[in-house]
Amino acid sequence: MLACTPPTSTLKGSIEPCPLATSSSPGREGRPASSTNSLRGIVETRRRHPGTFRTIYAGHFGIEGVLKEELLDLSATPEEEVALLRTSPAAGGIGTCRYKLKKGQDLDFERVVEVLRAHDIGYFFDIGGNDSQDTAHKLSKLAHERGLDLVATGVPKTIDAVDIARQDGNGWMATILRDHGRSGYSAHFDKVPLEQVANSERLFPERWICSSRIDVTDEFLDYAQPLIGEDWVSVPTVKGLPRFARITRKFAPRKLPEYVPQTYRKT
Repeated sequence: MLACTPPTSTLKGSIEPCPLATSSSPGREGRPASSTNSLRGIVETRRRHPGTFRTIYAGHFGIEGVLKEELLDLSATPEEEVALLRTSPAAGGIGTCRYKLKKGQDLDFERVVEVLRAHDIGYFFDIGGNDSQDTAHKLSKLAHERGLDLVATGVPKTIDAVDIARQDGNGWMATILRDHGRSGYSAHFDKVPLEQVANSERLFPERWICSSRIDVTDEFLDYAQPLIGEDWVSVPTVKGLPRFARITRKFAPRKLPEYVPQTYRKT
């Protein structure tokens, strides 16, 4: 999860508040994760707009880090390390978690809003799948109910969503769509309202599954192979060992009392 402070509507021309990002999608151990590449895109795009965003924070180990007010200051990480996120496992970046903000966890939701407000967060990016999109949507609604000017954006594990947050505002998920009508392989970026995709279910098409139920059809291969490509990502190595990103462990100063996430409390 990544966050930036919100726009300052009353001070025209002033620098906007900070962004914050979280990731709830663990990558396979030792393999590059698409979620870290999305994180890289957010950080690098933020650096291209120094007049818009200030410090960029990340929830250390996803939404759990936000609940515990453990916010990594990604502005302290050198650009060359951020670039290495492209080929780094998710666990080696800002860390991920499987903690979910579910119905009935009102205290957790309120705590996240408190943390965002305390650190002047104006942009909230949640990287992941359906649960992450649902979290971004619910936090967007709650923040506005609590008077916090927050732009919440759901980020798939493949693309950057900073421009959508800057240009289109609150409540969107970035998408990538294949153009079937064109020759060869081509795709375009778009957006969809979070309320339409949060916790929605999409099934693998039956026509892509062989009758044996243990293989896929040629139609699926025709669709998927261009996505895989032939130019495989090469992980940098130093003395034979993979060189992954080293995120600077600089944390934002705590401003709130210690908090235990609801799921971890003894009943």
